[in-house]
Amino acid sequence: MILIEHATVLTVDAERRILADGSVLVEGRDIVQVGPAASVSPPRTPDRVIDGRRRVVAPGFVDTHVHLTEHLSRGLMRDDIPVPRYLPDWLLPLYGTVTPEEEAAAALLACVEMIRTGTTTFCEAGTLFDVAAVADAVEAVGMRAVLGRWSWDLQTGPGRMQQTTGDALRWNETMLETVHGRAGGRIHAWPLLLGFGTCSPALMQGARALAERHGVGWGMMHFASHPSRRTSDRVPLGELDALGVLTPATKLAHMVYVDQDDIALLARRGVKVSHCPTAG
Repeated sequence: MILIEHATVLTVDAERRILADGSVLVEGRDIVQVGPAASVSPPRTPDRVIDGRRRVVAPGFVDTHVHLTEHLSRGLMRDDIPVPRYLPDWLLPLYGTVTPEEEAAAALLACVEMIRTGTTTFCEAGTLFDVAAVADAVEAVGMRAVLGRWSWDLQTGPGRMQQTTGDALRWNETMLETVHGRAGGRIHAWPLLLGFGTCSPALMQGARALAERHGVGWGMMHFASHPSRRTSDRVPLGELDALGVLTPATKLAHMVYVDQDDIALLARRGVKVSHCPTAG
């Protein structure tokens, strides 16, 4: 049993209370009491008491878009890489050659850094290959996560990056059957497509249907490239809506270059957005 006492506690409860002198009691995996310090009463002597004065206690943060593998590329890529060359010359070779052991090591590093900064739950970007190896690492650390596999069918790359629509959907189905629900439900798996215009309508519709069948969400990255750049990352949201893939179970990441009509459509459909304003 752990007692954190006399801290500033952000409860995030229905009343959005902030307790200037609050305490939190933890028993095993459960938070069993939260309240003003005078009202939190342990049923026995705690195994550990943490003085929370001059500290803030908050619920764990949620990072809705994490590229785990790119923790391995720090210091590898130059800061002045031209934007059009970043993906083909640097990131695709990295992702095309990374091993399961390296993916697991990158996941461990990312998880440790997230925990140190208060993040306890994350959604991966859909850029993994050996999802089971990463799930092993996340399970060992004790975090909650949504994991996804690299999936596209309009672009290609070395080796395992060559995928047909059928390949991508079949591999996602296997991932859902073997990874989703692990660690007592702490680890989820979703069809998380690469996006950026690299996925056909059939793949997007298939991912949405697969997610619906398994009762999970689905998503992809979209609208990260400035409109002045000639990229395939310009599929209008109206076209996605016509395909029937914009639903409350859809998560779109990046979404930097949208207009008021786009925002209104996303709101009507209940689409979830992981906004990355500096990643375009």
